[in-house]
Amino acid sequence: MNIFQIHYYTQLFSTIKAQLAESPIAYRLARGAFWSLIGGVISRILIIVTSVIIARMLGKTGYGEMGMVQSTMGMFGVFAGMGLGMTATKYIAEYRSTDPVRAGRIAGFTIIGSLLCSLVMMLVSIEIAPWLAATTMNRADMAPLLVAGSLLMFISTIGGVISATLSGFESFRKIAKINIWQGAIAPLIAMPCVWFYGVQGAIASVTITAAIGLILCSISLRQEFIHYGIRTKYWKGGLSEWPILWKYALPSVLSGVMYFPAVWFANSVLVKQPGGYGELGLFNAANQLRMGIILLPTLLTSAMLPILSEAHGREDQSDFFKTISLNLRGTWIVALPLTVVVITFGRLLASMFGRDFVASVPMIGILMISCFLYVVSGTLGTALAGSGRMWTGTFINIAWVGVFLVSALLLIPRFGGIGLSYAYLLAYLLHTIWSIAYIELYLARYSVLNQWPLMIFTAIILLLSFKIGTGMSKHYLISFIIVLISLAPLFNVVKDKLIFRNYNIQR
Repeated sequence: MNIFQIHYYTQLFSTIKAQLAESPIAYRLARGAFWSLIGGVISRILIIVTSVIIARMLGKTGYGEMGMVQSTMGMFGVFAGMGLGMTATKYIAEYRSTDPVRAGRIAGFTIIGSLLCSLVMMLVSIEIAPWLAATTMNRADMAPLLVAGSLLMFISTIGGVISATLSGFESFRKIAKINIWQGAIAPLIAMPCVWFYGVQGAIASVTITAAIGLILCSISLRQEFIHYGIRTKYWKGGLSEWPILWKYALPSVLSGVMYFPAVWFANSVLVKQPGGYGELGLFNAANQLRMGIILLPTLLTSAMLPILSEAHGREDQSDFFKTISLNLRGTWIVALPLTVVVITFGRLLASMFGRDFVASVPMIGILMISCFLYVVSGTLGTALAGSGRMWTGTFINIAWVGVFLVSALLLIPRFGGIGLSYAYLLAYLLHTIWSIAYIELYLARYSVLNQWPLMIFTAIILLLSFKIGTGMSKHYLISFIIVLISLAPLFNVVKDKLIFRNYNIQR
């Protein structure tokens, strides 16, 4: 790089920084997204490394057993969390400065609520573990694993609510550091646990890592309470905030109540097929890569939701609508190349899990396209959450569950794990179409459809990636070229500074 190029990029970054400084909301979104991405991406890479280690040590059947336990506990976790995490994020962001007394009541209500609900669901899951293992998994010997998973569900749920409360304070830098620490220690804990105790040890290692994250998040949250002068009301006064359960938490719970049981049911259908646990092991390996990309909208949502909630609380429609458009375009152009990388190099990535997992390559391609659709619809779903239209989002999710279950019942018996992948693809395709239609008609007109050139470009790139990635030959040079082409929208935005040109949002 010569001196002229250095000067060019220095000027470019200075210009972007200056434009961000002129736009408080864009600056907050960029800062939150930066730390969320840094922490999330690094920790996700470390988690994938841990997953590879565990998969290699357990084999595809053992890894399938672990996946089934996690899926089952995820279903119980929905009831344990009661949607209180997202509720805490929205209302803490809305009241932390304007009404710290109410923010303290809501914080106490959500934390105590999650603690009690998690405890109840842990006890319930322990009690019915033998029945679940024998009747729904066809494996009575899985009961001890479900009991171990119950403790993991309890700790993860409470940690998730506390981390979500931190997001309401926009403490993304602290959350990023905690995620990185968790990711770094995960393989160190997992290797000896799996070596000595197999699947039981794998679940125990994840539980220990979650417990460390819970402790670190609790310490950071206490610091934020002190900084904002918030006194948490756990009992007296906290119960007065119960109406937020109906307005916000309940529809959030219903979405999860439908999603996780549907996923669990589809997995249970798969494991009942011949060689089902092996198929689920292949699917879980592919799904680990999908989760790496799904992490992106989740992280950006954590950065976007407090800002949308704060703008909605100020009743500033201009800031609200422009933030939706900014986040959608930014998420789209970042998620596309990441998705293409995983699809085109799917065979290489699958081989990391072991020789037996190369058969998951077709699943990777299908799941990654569905993953990109999830990214788009998830960003739009955040706009609904920020505007308080949680019941609308719930009805859209009900339609997703219906399509997914029907597709799974029809496709899994015939195609196994690939059929389950196609069920995700079809469900998210229709979910994205419904979300775009609602946003365009009722919330932020022309915020999505005006991106039609980007939509066409994306469809072509994803189809080419799928053809190359799932082919039998290893076309790494062509894969590399497609990845470079997929970066074109991102390069164009950075070069021309379009991402901030139309978003001088003033508070």
